Amino acid sequence: MKKSRFQNRVAESNLTLPVCALLTTVLWCWWPNFMHDAFLIKHYELIIGWALCALTTYVLLETNNRNVLIRIRTRMVACSWLALVACMGFLHADIRSLGCAFCLSASHYLLFSCYQQVDAVNNTFHSFFFLGLGSLAFPPVLVLAVCYYGYLAGYLRSLCWRSFWAGIVGLLVPYWVWACWCLWGQDFSPFIQHFLPYFQFVVSFVWTGYRDLSLDELACWAFVTLLSMIGIIHYLRTSYNDKIRVRMIFNVLICQALLIQVAMVFFPIYFRPLVALYVVSSAPLVAHYFSLTTSKYTNAFFCLCLVMMVAYCLWSTVNGQQLNMN
Repeated sequence: MKKSRFQNRVAESNLTLPVCALLTTVLWCWWPNFMHDAFLIKHYELIIGWALCALTTYVLLETNNRNVLIRIRTRMVACSWLALVACMGFLHADIRSLGCAFCLSASHYLLFSCYQQVDAVNNTFHSFFFLGLGSLAFPPVLVLAVCYYGYLAGYLRSLCWRSFWAGIVGLLVPYWVWACWCLWGQDFSPFIQHFLPYFQFVVSFVWTGYRDLSLDELACWAFVTLLSMIGIIHYLRTSYNDKIRVRMIFNVLICQALLIQVAMVFFPIYFRPLVALYVVSSAPLVAHYFSLTTSKYTNAFFCLCLVMMVAYCLWSTVNGQQLNMN
């Protein structure tokens, strides 16, 4: 019988999710009081951001419950999302990024429900609808639609002509509604300006490097990437223990996480929405690793990660106070 370590007790405890939710709420309310842009942040943006984070947490929780992504009874998928996003103070008032994350999580929930369905029209339509809804905040999300068709054909085995067209219609519905609104107001300039900056950026693309990213953002990126890569390697080594459905879902998440990571490397100008999408795709992988490993080394690494997150929060607070004073 394997020894139950601190890491495993946390993963299996019913108190883990409430504690994570409470700490996330505390950080959400407390952080802006010390950050350098504190007086520019509006309270309603924080409240909406917190609500979007809570909705994403619920969707991730239901995704895990419905698909049994982890073989033991745990809520670590939702907790991994909460723990990582709680540390990212720069996202707390970023409605666009958190809105994209929620739409992607809802889209994943519906996409995974298409697994080996003979008639997956309804789930495909609604999955692509949320993808299109997320693209209203961040248009490059539309690129994932191409990947979705690859997932449906290769991993989920549910692509047919009906589901193909259902996806296209679902993707376009938010834009049809918006176009009708612009037609009623007789002003299509917002619709055009929604895509124009991204089109111009691609046409005149010049890699800007990471000079525009703050040290906070770079540190978060490195930490999430480390956990994500460890989770991917662990899953690939132990995937034979999971059911075929779970393997296919994790293959989708791995492909998505790697794709978003590549986008973050080449387009750091869009770092914030991309890192929010990255955390949504990586949270199940991180949860799988921490929930199903039992060695003393992984337990030590788990404790180290907790210490690193606490240290990062304290460091960011002190850094924010110094910037305020300057």
